[in-house]
Formats: sequence, C-alpha cells, structure tokens
Amino acid sequence: MSVEESNERYVGETRPRGTAILHHVNLKTTRKEAMVEWYVKVLNMRVNVDVGLAAFLSNDRANHRLALTTIPGITFNENKRFHDGVHHTAYEYATFDELNELYLRLRDEGILPKVCIDHRTSWSYYYEDPDGNMLEMQVDDLGDWDLSTQIMRETTSIENAPAHFFGISVDPEQIAAARAAGASFEEIKERTAAFEFSTGEAKDYNTPEILPDFAVKW
Repeated sequence: MSVEESNERYVGETRPRGTAILHHVNLKTTRKEAMVEWYVKVLNMRVNVDVGLAAFLSNDRANHRLALTTIPGITFNENKRFHDGVHHTAYEYATFDELNELYLRLRDEGILPKVCIDHRTSWSYYYEDPDGNMLEMQVDDLGDWDLSTQIMRETTSIENAPAHFFGISVDPEQIAAARAAGASFEEIKERTAAFEFSTGEAKDYNTPEILPDFAVKW
C-alpha cells in the first residue's frame, strides 16, 4: 500500500472503526528487577503484579502498559544493535516543561539521555534502559499534530525534505539552563534552529555505526 493510499483512509478521521491502538509493550529480559526499578523511576510506573517470571506495570488506568518477562533460557544479546528488531519505543508528554523536568530529575539520579534531538516535528530525548533498549521521551515540537502530519505527508523524498527534517542534536543541559533563565519553548526552538545548542558532534544512536550530526540531511 502506498503512502497516498494509506492516507486516504484517515483524511478527516480519528481512529476509524476497526483500528486498534497500541496498548502495551512486552520486553524479554535477563535482569527483571533492575528493569522494573528503572521503569518505575523513569516512567513513573507502578507494579500492578509481579509473579516472578513476569511483572506488569502501568502509569495510567490500564492494567499494564509494560510487561517484563524473564523466561528460563533467555540470554542477554550484547550485539543487539547489529540485528533487526525494535529500535525504540516512544512516550509523549503534553508540554516541553514536563520533558525538561524529566531530564532534570533523572540527571540528578545519574540517568542521562543517550542523544537529544529537535526533530522539527517532535522534541525528543532518547534514553537507554538496563538492557540497552531505547526509549524516546518526546513532546510535539509544533503543538499541532495535524501540522506535523502534513509535513510528513508532503515529504516524499530526502531531496524535498524540509531543512533539518531528521533533526538537530542538542545539549539538554544548555536547554535546561536556557529554560531556567526564562526562555520560552518557542525561543529555545528558534535558538536551536540557529545551532546555538547543537552538540556539533556525532552521536551514538544505537546503530552499528555512529551516525553523523543530525544537523544535516541523511
């Protein structure tokens, strides 16, 4: 199915009948207790039940949004970045301040993001859990899902992608300092577009090779 054919199903609609939404993620792990502790800390999750072989956690009314299973015979894959599979899961905040507060809270607990990117459609901080799984903690960069969707639909190739479509890597500490000094999210985005907060270096994005700075189109 082409992008155009797929889009036709959703024009003017939200969650068409028969369309399922993501409910939870199930991760296999060899270090369940460390994983439970990390997700409780990072995502403010609670453990609804832990039956030894599996723990089920949630941070809303759902009975679980994350399952962590430790089945005998599972081994840790130190080379997972070289294999196909899930690259990351993403979690969205309603405001930039919530994302910034998460960064400050986790920073003070010794947990730092692996890479931070202004994607132009989302402002994203990527964290790595104890098993090496990536989590994208994000806020909508434009404050308008329809607009960000329009930008994606109008991008048919890398040649016609907007400037910095894949993003600009940024230093979250400088971003937090700017916010503490009174800069609004809009001002921070403008200053980011001028590369004021850019890290200016390659970042490890949990792939076989270190990718170039996101300030350029791939």
